[in-house]
Amino acid sequence: MTAGGCLLRAVSAHASRLTLPDGDNAFDVYALEDVAHHPDGRERRMTSGDRAVTVRAIATMTEFARLAESPEGDLVVQREAQLIDPDNPEATQTRLVRLLRQHQAEWNAFLSSLPERSWVREIVGQV
Repeated sequence: MTAGGCLLRAVSAHASRLTLPDGDNAFDVYALEDVAHHPDGRERRMTSGDRAVTVRAIATMTEFARLAESPEGDLVVQREAQLIDPDNPEATQTRLVRLLRQHQAEWNAFLSSLPERSWVREIVGQV
């Protein structure tokens, strides 16, 4: 599974109060270091390419969560609502804001579940 897929899966499982089997993801979001897992059980440090993709996935999830409370978030939501449903952008805007707030709550809860010195938290702090 890709880094973005692993991250989305971990956040979704946490929000759903599900426990993923150990070694099911390509990397461990709860680990203190950025270690990649092979299907055969071997572990290694992430390559610079693995890490770049993972950092981008974490940054995207963080930026999307922050959009709910940023001044530009309102403009983005208004623009997207107009594109999605030009006949009823207000209703679409309401749904998009709800989506943003839900993602923000799930992302923040997920981050709170990570160890204080987690490599994922470290990346979020740099975004």
